[in-house]
Amino acid sequence: MTTPDRNDPSATQRPWEWLYALVGAGMWAFSSVRFDLEVVGAFPSVQDGQLWASSHRAETDVPVLGGLMFVRGGMWRPGAARAHFAARDDLFEPGVVAAGLRLPGPLSRLVWPLTPGRWLRHVRAHPVRRPTGAKLGQLIRDLPDGQPLDDLLGPRLTALILDRAGLRRATPRLVGDIRRPSFAGLLWEDVDGSDLTEAGQEVWRSHVARAAADLRRIARVARDGHPMVLFPEGRVSPDGAIGPVGDILATLARVGRVGAIVPVAVAYDPLRPGRTAVTVAVGAAFAPGGPDVARETLARLRRLTPVTCGQVVSRELLRAAGDGRELLDEWRLRRALDLAAGRAVASGRPVSGALGDGRSREAALASALEALRGRGLVTSLVGGAVGIDAAAVLADRVVRRLDAEDRSACAREGHGAPSD
Repeated sequence: MTTPDRNDPSATQRPWEWLYALVGAGMWAFSSVRFDLEVVGAFPSVQDGQLWASSHRAETDVPVLGGLMFVRGGMWRPGAARAHFAARDDLFEPGVVAAGLRLPGPLSRLVWPLTPGRWLRHVRAHPVRRPTGAKLGQLIRDLPDGQPLDDLLGPRLTALILDRAGLRRATPRLVGDIRRPSFAGLLWEDVDGSDLTEAGQEVWRSHVARAAADLRRIARVARDGHPMVLFPEGRVSPDGAIGPVGDILATLARVGRVGAIVPVAVAYDPLRPGRTAVTVAVGAAFAPGGPDVARETLARLRRLTPVTCGQVVSRELLRAAGDGRELLDEWRLRRALDLAAGRAVASGRPVSGALGDGRSREAALASALEALRGRGLVTSLVGGAVGIDAAAVLADRVVRRLDAEDRSACAREGHGAPSD
């Protein structure tokens, strides 16, 4: 593999090194202040020819991993290898600031034209379209204002347009009628080919072709030897499960002639007072040989996902609530944490520092119960047990997500979910 010329504008899309450094330091500062951040084991230096493949737990994965790579991975050093990022293409679209910050209507319309896209291109971020989905605004961006909407949009999107228009404005009939800030939420709607009419499939085919071109472009960057960061799940997990890993990873590894894949797993534990705990584990780099590199990467991401107190407590809460119990013995929770930590060590799965020994596990459990009381899921300790609001536990999105994450991490190589 040839050593890349980092001064070659065609290879790096004219990076502004001062801006790259500023963003990297900013991501490190943000994640350090926003989270109780922990790295399990040593954090390796960033090297040419690597593809860093990370699980995607939250939108904040980017500053968490990017900040760590910049500071601990050595990208702050002059002349060091600096990673490129395969970024969601909608980050380059108008509306991303308004949608990401979830601003109220008037303010959302005011900032709708803003996009960080022009700056992202100077910090080695490359837009990559999803061949399986897009924002409605992206699909209609190049269409004429006079194009009838009925020619393009299926029943679901038509119903959304009618609902958004309501009684306050005339029903939009043309593309130009919805290409306005007042329809910002609609333009940011996720769509796929099934949302378009038969006539609209030509628009969808054009989107898929552009997605393929995006992949070829970042493959050229990887082929030139530059390190690359990819979230192969494509988007944040909607339910906490890990995977699936899309074909983009296998294609990028093959076409980009990647020398090594570095798996990274991130786990968030919000069941504690104060800052959310974030545990990051970086696995050993491996050569992407073989026909099923996506499956191998997914297995490694699951095996790397750190065990957290929130995962274990959530599992026990859901089990008790599902059994119709109103009380959960505290000793059972302590035992579950001890068993989870022991199993993880035996299987080589990372463990968050909060589960490192008996004393820290006791403190972590007390913090988790305090957070759960604050969420209205459990009541105070009575006679060595906590009261459970079963309906609230079963409906709680955070608890269900943490449980799904742990079960997904265990769903590998024939292993089932942990049980006593």
